[in-house]
Amino acid sequence: ADVLIRGYKLYWHRKVTEADIFETDAQGRFLATPPKDKERVSVVIRPVRSGVRFRGKIRFTNLNGIELGGLLTVLDLGASKRHKIGMVKPYGMGSVRFDVSVHIVDHSSRYSRLFTEDGMIASSSSQLETGEIERLKKEFGSFVLEALGESRQSLWDIPRLELLARMLEWDKAPSKDSTTYLVLDPQGGKNEWKNRPILPRPDKV
Repeated sequence: ADVLIRGYKLYWHRKVTEADIFETDAQGRFLATPPKDKERVSVVIRPVRSGVRFRGKIRFTNLNGIELGGLLTVLDLGASKRHKIGMVKPYGMGSVRFDVSVHIVDHSSRYSRLFTEDGMIASSSSQLETGEIERLKKEFGSFVLEALGESRQSLWDIPRLELLARMLEWDKAPSKDSTTYLVLDPQGGKNEWKNRPILPRPDKV
């Protein structure tokens, strides 16, 4: 039979609360350890609460405009899309947004002029404006489209990337009920894993 490779595994963004994911005791407190009857199959994690912000840096060197545009395209998905990182992704955790700023260091200036005239350490970096970031992303997209022989206006107009965009969508993500995880409940007689149903395409959910 013909087999179509569907790509790598992704999980939907699901707007859930902590109560949707974690078990609670009689007082409504989240359990710090798994119940005794589930210790052998449980993993204890310490989740980060919604709204927490982290800062980090990615250092790069010797990238041309197209290559930098590629890096920015991967990181900066736009206002309505999110990345998925960490554990418990099937149940809705790990949805994050990257707010990207770019600072370019002029190495020749950095090593030729250490101090300003008033004795302060001279700055050798400049921050790219939002318009310049978008220009670099568009330049990368045009490069890829040309290499693929595509006449589309944007990378996201390519059918397979349209499906990816659907999976990355946060603002217009499908309802929780339409993206539930497969149920495995032997005691209740329900095992959706048994027949391994074929999942629908993202644009059919």
